[in-house]
Amino acid sequence: MGRLLALSLLGIALALLGERFLALRNQLKASREIESVDLPNCHLIKGIGSKISSPPQFCTR
Repeated sequence: MGRLLALSLLGIALALLGERFLALRNQLKASREIESVDLPNCHLIKGIGSKISSPPQFCTR
């Protein structure tokens, strides 16, 4: 009976800690996706940055 009580208390404590962790993550916005920004005067430079995920762009003002 004592083991069951200890196991129950451990489960409750872990659930509370998990809930606090998720609240902190939401507060810090750690799981959001970054929105891409489209700049109006940018032109793609071909042949540069073939190993990176998004190709570099040349921007003029």
